[in-house]
Amino acid sequence: MAGGALPYQRNTAARQPYLLERMHKWRCERFGRTRAMPHIKSYSAFSDGRCLPSWLLITSANLSKAAWGELQKKESQLAIRSYELGVLLTDEDSLQLLPYDMPLTKFEPGDQPWVCDDTYTKPDIHGATWPPD
Repeated sequence: MAGGALPYQRNTAARQPYLLERMHKWRCERFGRTRAMPHIKSYSAFSDGRCLPSWLLITSANLSKAAWGELQKKESQLAIRSYELGVLLTDEDSLQLLPYDMPLTKFEPGDQPWVCDDTYTKPDIHGATWPPD
């Protein structure tokens, strides 16, 4: 089950309500991947009125201090606990290869992110529920 690869927990989501307004629903009809959400993290910046982002970072880096670092010792050093890999795309041709459909579909009021420590009784397309039986 794809969600099993996403270790986002209920307590973490509760501490990060500001992320809800930035979250979007996964959709990738143009590559036939809407039902197969990958375990990627992507960060981008959009200019007003543009369909494509100004830049796109596709990476293994979670939104965590371990991945992005934390200033320590009176902000004199940056401590990074895990090394991540990413690709920064800035040219127009590469940005055409977005791994999801545009325009993005924002979360609607009441939408919640999938969390691994909740129970989901509605079967997915394979008939599986979470946690697995």
